[in-house]
Amino acid sequence: MPSSNRIVLDTNYKFVDCAFAANATFIVSDDKHFDVLKEIPFPRLLVLKLIEFLSLLKAEDNSNNV
Repeated sequence: MPSSNRIVLDTNYKFVDCAFAANATFIVSDDKHFDVLKEIPFPRLLVLKLIEFLSLLKAEDNSNNV
């Protein structure tokens, strides 16, 4: 990983650490620096883009209105 990506990811560790501590399934971010999490097999943390998260919320809302 290039050092510039490493520096940015280091500043994002607090968000990743918090997500792991909370046993979160995913985090929502359009920040490409979180893409490195796709290469880490364990612990698994999905990174959803904002549009993916909004689609998930909409689907959840639609299933609750049935």
